[in-house]
Amino acid sequence: MKKIVLYVLITFASFGSLAGNVKGTVRDLYIHSTSDKVMFNINATSYNFTNCATSSRYAFKVGSPQGQAMLSALLFAKAAGKSINIHGGNSCDIHGDSEDIAYLWVNE
Repeated sequence: MKKIVLYVLITFASFGSLAGNVKGTVRDLYIHSTSDKVMFNINATSYNFTNCATSSRYAFKVGSPQGQAMLSALLFAKAAGKSINIHGGNSCDIHGDSEDIAYLWVNE
C-alpha cells in the first residue's frame, strides 16, 4: 500500500514540474485579428517549457474575462518595463507550438 501511495505522489508531482515557469520581461506580443489567440515571448535568463512548446512562446485566449485580464497585465508590464512571472499550463492546446498559460503576475 505504501508503494502505491508513493507512486501516485511521485506521478502527480512530476506533472507540475514539466510546466514552463519563467520570470522575465515581455519581448514580443502577437495579437491575431482573426482569432482570440494571443502569443508572446519573454526575455529571461532560463526557460522551462513543456515539450510541445517548440516556439518558446506562451499562448492564451482573450475571449473570457480572465484572458482579457491577462492581456491587460501583459500590456501594462510591457509599457512599464516590469518583469512578469509565468506558470505554464503544461499543454499546447491554444496554439500548437506555444505553451498555454496557467497563470501570470506582474512584479513590482
